[in-house]
Amino acid sequence: MAKSPDEKTVQIKVSPELKKEIHRSALERDETVRTFILKALKGRGIAVSDGDLVDRRKAAIR
Repeated sequence: MAKSPDEKTVQIKVSPELKKEIHRSALERDETVRTFILKALKGRGIAVSDGDLVDRRKAAIR
């Protein structure tokens, strides 16, 4: 699913090991990396709507 026009991109550089850990953790939870990171941000008190947490891969299938 394509991003909506009002969405912006955020990028960070991390070590290869951290990237693997993020991907592994997301995979273990059957989540996208995007959803995994947004949930982590929400857990730290950042305002993340439930709509932002929807797995857009699965929503596109419906």
